[in-house]
Amino acid sequence: MQGQFDIIVIGSGLGGLECGAMLAREGMGVCVAEQAALPGGCLQSFSRWGHEIDTGMHYIGSMQAGGIMRRYFEYFGILGSLRLRPLDEAFDVVSLPGAGDYAYMHGYEAFEKHIGELFPHEKAGLGRYCAKLREIGGSIGIRVHRTGRLSAGGTKYLGAPAAGFIGECVADPLLRNVLAGTNPLYGGVRESSTLYHHAMVNHSNIEGACRFTGGTQQIADALAAKIREHGGTMLVRSRVVALHTEGRRITRTEHNGKITVLADKFNGKPLNSPNDIVCKSDGSIWFTDPPFGIGGHWEGDKAAPELPHSVYRISPDGKLSLVTDKLAELRATIEQRQQGNVGQALALVRAGTGKAVMDQARTVLEDMVVQAIKVGFVGSTANVSAIAGMCSDYPDIPVIGYMPDLSWWKEGDALEEYLDAFEELLLPQVSVLVGNHGTLARWLLPDWESERMPTPRDIAKAAEVRGVAYVLVTGMVQAGEFFDNALASTETVIGNSKFERFDAEFMGAGETLSAALAALLAVGDDLGQAAQEALEYMDQCLGSAFRPGMGRLIPDRMFWAQPDDDEQEGPAGRSGAPAAAPVAPASPSA
Repeated sequence: MQGQFDIIVIGSGLGGLECGAMLAREGMGVCVAEQAALPGGCLQSFSRWGHEIDTGMHYIGSMQAGGIMRRYFEYFGILGSLRLRPLDEAFDVVSLPGAGDYAYMHGYEAFEKHIGELFPHEKAGLGRYCAKLREIGGSIGIRVHRTGRLSAGGTKYLGAPAAGFIGECVADPLLRNVLAGTNPLYGGVRESSTLYHHAMVNHSNIEGACRFTGGTQQIADALAAKIREHGGTMLVRSRVVALHTEGRRITRTEHNGKITVLADKFNGKPLNSPNDIVCKSDGSIWFTDPPFGIGGHWEGDKAAPELPHSVYRISPDGKLSLVTDKLAELRATIEQRQQGNVGQALALVRAGTGKAVMDQARTVLEDMVVQAIKVGFVGSTANVSAIAGMCSDYPDIPVIGYMPDLSWWKEGDALEEYLDAFEELLLPQVSVLVGNHGTLARWLLPDWESERMPTPRDIAKAAEVRGVAYVLVTGMVQAGEFFDNALASTETVIGNSKFERFDAEFMGAGETLSAALAALLAVGDDLGQAAQEALEYMDQCLGSAFRPGMGRLIPDRMFWAQPDDDEQEGPAGRSGAPAAAPVAPASPSA
């Protein structure tokens, strides 16, 4: 049965059922496995003495017309099978010891009116509070499951504390506590709970709180039915492969309850603490084996590891093999970089790179027809040297070189060594050099003394000395909040494009542009045309950018694959379309 599915979802709680239903709806071969007799997890309901009792969810919000939960139920195709009724006029009550009870009313008008009558001196601040909740709540889009990102309108509030915002709106300590009274609904903690989550929960419930008539089991049953309807498989009373950290082994529990040990040793030495198990469709089982589980007594008996941190594979015939034992080195490199020890991180990188990069590149080049090569930041001089040697063997393939801003790398011998290697070994083989105006000017024209800023042609002349024929210079600030970007040679500016500035910081914009340029040249586009299309593509990627966590925005390179409905504005409050028609005269090919 393993070979029948693209994806196996273990557990049929709400997350497992939603995941299974989405994947099945999108055409994936899905199996949802549940060891209990019924799907649902904490959504399950049961009857006692004529009463229907829910084990988890007691009410749900955003069920008004256009509400995000209602739209999700519509997306799943289960809204018509659910029995819902709106909660009472006061859908919730905040009880404060010694201060009384305070009702949360349905609808913003009723909510603001009721609370305002209790705190008449705070009506203005209460209005600002409600307006912000509506703004954030209204920004929540249904495409998050496709894009993997929160809406651009809401992400900026992920780092803002809810308590701080409430304090800015109202001064009355009692009212502050009343407005923060829903914190337990999302595990809120004072001074650390985010405004985004606070607004998401409160907006949802104020706008459309409903109760399920007949229990929440109906959600689980409806989702399970949709999984089957879309060709998926829903298994109950089903047991799956399990990880046993305490026993330091991988086992499978059979349907009759018998436990089969699949792996507990490698080369005669006991595994550490198996983790991160993946069951592939070909019947193989992959897992990691970190040492943290035996580093103390919290997951079993403390012991000294006899094997390195590794990845293993169990073949369909039961044979255990080593995939890699270099995870410890990788983890050490990441930790050093996170701690700001860039030099130590690079030293670790150098120790195991160069040859590995060359081997990977050779494998691709010998097996495929390659029409363009793009080189960005490669981490070490060893990698620069390896890539330069590889490029020299393929002189007819255009090389797109991208130089990012390396200001995060503290100046020193390592940085100078890297830049020198890039300049001496790679630049003579680069067809087009891509980079931000400031970055390229500082690197190629360190002794620039003129009061005027270097032009793209000035940068092109400096690049030509190093063997580069063309430069694509980005990020030149123009009047009216615009950026200009120019493709130039020593003789002329071949083409330029002006785009409106985004009020945001991005990670990967230059990589996106240079990769797009390389791809367009690879399919035979003229250099001028390729540069123009690559710039337009980058602008649209930035307009659809997303923030997966608390860092910079990441360009959405798959924006074109998103549906047209529920369109969101970009991170700076504008669409990704160019602000002005770009100019791109005909130009020679690279």
